[in-house]
Amino acid sequence: MSDTGYLHFKIDDFEKALNKFAEVAYKPNKTELERDATIQRFEFTYEIAWKCLKKALESRGADKIAFTRDVFKSSLIGDYIDDEALWSEIISNRNLSVHTYNEAFIVILESKLALYCDTMKLLLQNLKKYH
Repeated sequence: MSDTGYLHFKIDDFEKALNKFAEVAYKPNKTELERDATIQRFEFTYEIAWKCLKKALESRGADKIAFTRDVFKSSLIGDYIDDEALWSEIISNRNLSVHTYNEAFIVILESKLALYCDTMKLLLQNLKKYH
């Protein structure tokens, strides 16, 4: 598969994951199981998003980028994202959700998932616009 074909494949994967995330991100009054599923969907959508961004940047001539935060910083220059602070928060909260379990944090994270979903939708729009 060509680099362009692979990138389109990754964008399609991102869109599918984002659609699954969106199915639950906006739902009010989630049960504990629904909340946990929403967080899991956030985590895997985030993983696909940064890998897709990495591939998109490389397709536009960027050097190989090894670290997630560097991918998002480079994405500001590439016009894929426009809110570095929000993406930094998303990265931090994703890392916390994967590596720790703290009920107080989970409640805060749940309250932000709709915003994170909206932010990822903007990223998808930009990826489609440039590729």
